Amino acid sequence: MTNNALLGKLLSEHKLADDRRSPLFNCGCFLILPFIFGLWGLVASLTYARETTDADLGFYFSLSLVTVSLGLFGLFALVSRISPAWLKKYKLDIYENGFVKKELFKTRTCLWNEIKEINPMLLVYDKASLKTPPSEFGSLGEDTRDRGIYEVYKKDGSKITVSRRYTDIERLDEQLIPFCNEMPNW
Repeated sequence: MTNNALLGKLLSEHKLADDRRSPLFNCGCFLILPFIFGLWGLVASLTYARETTDADLGFYFSLSLVTVSLGLFGLFALVSRISPAWLKKYKLDIYENGFVKKELFKTRTCLWNEIKEINPMLLVYDKASLKTPPSEFGSLGEDTRDRGIYEVYKKDGSKITVSRRYTDIERLDEQLIPFCNEMPNW
């Protein structure tokens, strides 16, 4: 564990949990249909009597469709592999005296004694559950653990929003819940 002069000893590190499929899988799903249609067109144009210009046109169109699909997938795979800044994972470090939230372009630091109040919130998709108090979050369903956020208000007037989608979030809950106005029931 490392030490920070201001924050003290590092207690835990948390990465943003990504339960969605990987970007390469999503890109592959998007490009699979043009690839299949391109292959089907190639086979059809090769087995068709090549006496018309339509067969040649279909062959070249299908060949270009397959090439573009494979090329785009390969380009996306290459860019995602060699570009760590683009796919940088968000990180949350908890120290003895505060926490550090690292995002793509900024890092926010908050000491425990700088916290004025914490407002637990739930990202909702319907108006009926918009006014649900934090003590009743658990009654809205199983996914409230993933939709929860903490709005951390500092004494200087700034606000840091911390999602509950980080790995091993219970360590963060232990530190932030004592500052909450109302105890959340995730």
